[in-house]
Amino acid sequence: MDIASTFMPLLRVFTAAMTKPTAVSFKEFFAGWLFAGRRTVSNGVRAGDPTKHPSAYHRIFATACWSMTESGSPFLISSIN
Repeated sequence: MDIASTFMPLLRVFTAAMTKPTAVSFKEFFAGWLFAGRRTVSNGVRAGDPTKHPSAYHRIFATACWSMTESGSPFLISSIN
């Protein structure tokens, strides 16, 4: 089973509530976090896109415009099904 094919449907549901730049950064961060040795935010940032400034990833959680409720409900429903 391919990891990308497993996680991409869940990420699509979750990133639907985000703006396109935020969704791209979130996917890069998530891929980096997934393949990082220790699963920390800093390691996810380092393993994501090393050319992107780390603050771009931290803004996903601090100031990005997306609704946790709007993205969390479909994510929960799709993970249960």
